[in-house]
Amino acid sequence: MAARILGITVLGTAAALQFTGHAQATYQDDYGHENIVVFGGYDIIDKFLHYDINDQVDGLYTKHLEFNNEVYRLNLSRPFDSWQKIEVMKGTDGRPSGRVLHSMSMSADQKSFIIFGGTQCFRKANLLFGYALQDVWRFYITNQTWVNVVPQGKHPDSFDSCNR
Repeated sequence: MAARILGITVLGTAAALQFTGHAQATYQDDYGHENIVVFGGYDIIDKFLHYDINDQVDGLYTKHLEFNNEVYRLNLSRPFDSWQKIEVMKGTDGRPSGRVLHSMSMSADQKSFIIFGGTQCFRKANLLFGYALQDVWRFYITNQTWVNVVPQGKHPDSFDSCNR
């Protein structure tokens, strides 16, 4: 059951985020509360330890990386609160794919945040492959929608080298 908190629809709570590789930004809401929002990252599914021939642990291996494309919020003014998963309303542009190593910043008016790029990875057999993302997305906090921002013109050449 969803609840409205500070004008944002939330889908339950989580004691702690259980993924890594996310990006974050902070903002002050209309009530003067400091908040942190996070997007992206991944959770490692089917973790297992690998042992060498001497029965010593030589690494943590995973069978699957699950990329997160959810938005979470924590009200820093209320330390007893837990992380809130924000319900994303259906927008005309859909939503960004899950990712890691992306950048994220809050807009000057603190009404939206912008994410850029990042990496998606996938595993095939025992190999891990990845590719660089070049997309830009804006999330509007008040109406909880994503908008795909499509820059005009050619992107910087440095992006081309990521996908070679």
